[in-house]
Amino acid sequence: MIKYIASMLCISLLFSCTTEVDSPSSQCSGEPSSSSRTFIDRRDSKSYRYVKIGTQTWMAENLNYEVKGSKCYTNLKDYCGIYGKLYDWATAMGLDSTYNSTLYSVETKHTGICPSGWHIPSDAEWGTLMKFINPNCPPTSDCVFAGMLLKDSIGWNSGNGTDAYGFSALPGGYGNSDGTFKGIVTDGNWWSTSEVNSNNVYYRVATHNSDDIIRYNYTNGKSGFRSIRCLKD
Repeated sequence: MIKYIASMLCISLLFSCTTEVDSPSSQCSGEPSSSSRTFIDRRDSKSYRYVKIGTQTWMAENLNYEVKGSKCYTNLKDYCGIYGKLYDWATAMGLDSTYNSTLYSVETKHTGICPSGWHIPSDAEWGTLMKFINPNCPPTSDCVFAGMLLKDSIGWNSGNGTDAYGFSALPGGYGNSDGTFKGIVTDGNWWSTSEVNSNNVYYRVATHNSDDIIRYNYTNGKSGFRSIRCLKD
């Protein structure tokens, strides 16, 4: 496992540039922008890749910001270097933990613990991404083939994607409120701001055994630990 982590860290350094995709046709042409796009989170000086997909600009890796309540998969720091940290919903939103079981009226472009100028995406903003990737996808449902196009071309257990848009989704797994962890190398889970009820919110999932992006609103609810992909304001 340590050898796997080390190899993944080396590979991640090789993919230090990102692509800019303004339309499906430009993506299909195989001629993405060659310019490197990164920014520095001035809170801790970490560098993040980002990519423009359609009208949106997304971080091209998971947030790895240390804050009280954040976790690395199985509490092993090396995993955070590859997959970023895992957060319960209230922590991701920068709220008191009571909001894991209480409704909170979320404003648009809620920064949460994202860097300045970025925010936690809403369910509708995830839907915009899905609609761009596959125009036939309903924005409030699962999206067929989006997983294949957004998953990284390495790192998945027998289910790598093409990373056609430079989103580079990796299988960082998830944590349960009881302290257990699941899904490393098989599942990626990303929060939205959009609540279903006091205990649940919508979030998106990619898996190694599906080409789709799945829209969930249950399973451990707000108290589960998932990844964050920040979206530019």
